Amino acid sequence: MSISTYINDNWALILLFIGMMLLIKLNVFVSNEMRFRLYIILLLAVILSAVEFVESYLSELQSFNIWRAVLTGMKYSITPWILVITVNLVYGKRSPLSYLPAFINMIICMLSVKTQTVFYFIDNSFQRGKLNFLPFAVNGAYIVYFFVKHMYGREKKRKEEKLIIYFMVFSATLILIFPFTLGPEFNNSWFCATVAVDVFIYYVFVCQRLTQRDALTGLLNRHSFYSDLEDDEKEVKSVIAMDMNGLKKLNDTMGHSAGDAGLLAIANSMFNNLGDYEYAYRVGGDEFMILSFSESTDIKELVEKIRKDINEAGYSCSFGFSKYRKGISIDEMMHEADKKMYDEKKDYYKSNPK
Repeated sequence: MSISTYINDNWALILLFIGMMLLIKLNVFVSNEMRFRLYIILLLAVILSAVEFVESYLSELQSFNIWRAVLTGMKYSITPWILVITVNLVYGKRSPLSYLPAFINMIICMLSVKTQTVFYFIDNSFQRGKLNFLPFAVNGAYIVYFFVKHMYGREKKRKEEKLIIYFMVFSATLILIFPFTLGPEFNNSWFCATVAVDVFIYYVFVCQRLTQRDALTGLLNRHSFYSDLEDDEKEVKSVIAMDMNGLKKLNDTMGHSAGDAGLLAIANSMFNNLGDYEYAYRVGGDEFMILSFSESTDIKELVEKIRKDINEAGYSCSFGFSKYRKGISIDEMMHEADKKMYDEKKDYYKSNPK
């Protein structure tokens, strides 16, 4: 066993680790919290690879060494922590309860060095204990949780965003089932490399996402709006134009933080009411658009649901909408929606003078 052998076996992981550490540190657009979680995930992956390397060396010795049991407990403990931190990284959750399964698994696995509940050794030969399924069950639970959060999350994701999540879930699932299908041929270095690749891909995705989303509201931005129109113009079934009423007065009298709070409330109302294939965009300061790519969207009902939520939050918006009809172009739909919205806005200011 030597450092050079470890480097030789884990060269790709080490290179990815160093490169990612530099990229994350230099990226000013990544929040401190996200930066910290990315660092932790990468560091745990490298620690896991080192633990696997030393444990593999000890497994080749004639006599049993207690450190092999300790390292095995660490192997089974680290993986769930990587998964739960990844889930919380993607979805921004801070609930301590999400870490509880990983913590319980770690305690039981480390105690197994003495209790032999998860694993034990006979003449340096690895044996599975009564709770040998526990680490795999916890890992599987986190992968399922990851997928469910994606499927039923409040934020409506576009197809390219969904593909990234599917890739991460797929790669994590493969690493979970490989120990059972490949048996002795499986090496935890595969898991470490997969983690590093997933983190790299997610990091690139986040950087790309920053160019597609509005920084304040999290809605798709103006660039995304015109890009989606260009790519899927013929697929648009409905258009909704929205404009916040009274934003200037709110900013002038209560400050821009109050105006930002109003914009966030409007964004939240859209997130809460949009269905599949319905996407919201912030195209200007107080201007919003919604594109529906579904023929089943009840456009009037959707408008009233969003309006109700916004009014209950203490704000107001003017709306206009248009639904696809044979022979009408997307430009005509947008013009029709804008006209209805401006007509409603005029009525609002007649009733509520500035």
